[in-house]
Amino acid sequence: MKLRSVTIVMILFAGLLLLAACGSAATATPTSAPPTPQPLAPTAATPSPVAPTSTEVPPTPRPVVPTPTEAVPGAAPGDDLAKAKAESLLVVGSSLDNPPYSTYSDQFRPTGFDVALITEIGRRLGLPVEINDFTFEGLLDALQLKQVDVAIAAISNTPERVALVDFSSSR
Repeated sequence: MKLRSVTIVMILFAGLLLLAACGSAATATPTSAPPTPQPLAPTAATPSPVAPTSTEVPPTPRPVVPTPTEAVPGAAPGDDLAKAKAESLLVVGSSLDNPPYSTYSDQFRPTGFDVALITEIGRRLGLPVEINDFTFEGLLDALQLKQVDVAIAAISNTPERVALVDFSSSR
């Protein structure tokens, strides 16, 4: 029995030595340089990239500048109601991060007091309402660029803002 135990221990020890030898060979540093991956040959569908030389300056990306939408024929400048009626849609901008006034529902739809108010205004005007989410800081820019017909949020009428856009009556 003692001989059997010694044999098992010797076999286990030899197996451990073999495993250790395999592991050390894999972590040894190679004597030659590792193979470099070969680039794929370009196909006709994919153009080969042109590497810029050291004297070339990469082109500067042009900023994207929003442009105002076209005016509705026959409408006075700034007559957003005429534009909305001509398009049969009231496009609204809001900042949907101010619950309970404006936020998203569990179904990711705009909801809140501001949304209910502007939806009722649209119903009384006979227009469907499309609500777009903007950052609060971008609402006045969206109005000026005619991306929206009206903005609804907690926008207080400061002299600076009154100079940029029209406000509803505070009475």
